[in-house]
Amino acid sequence: MINVKGEKWDAEFHFIVVNLNNKGEIISKYIAKTDELGKFKHTMIYSKDKSKWKPKTMVVVCKGIDEYPWLFATNIHFKTRVEYI
Repeated sequence: MINVKGEKWDAEFHFIVVNLNNKGEIISKYIAKTDELGKFKHTMIYSKDKSKWKPKTMVVVCKGIDEYPWLFATNIHFKTRVEYI
């Protein structure tokens, strides 16, 4: 893993974050492309002062669990939508 300064970082951590905002254009496209479980590689652009950083994550869309689609940002790979919930 490489940190913001471009230095190699050996620590590996796992995360899963519930995304409650499904109003963005890109997220709306991910939702439209998903039947039950969709996984999409997603690159964001973060800039502060004169620096830019492009963090990458996976956006997971789970449909059919509830009335609304469940959205997650994660680096954990599960096979079924129930495992994310």
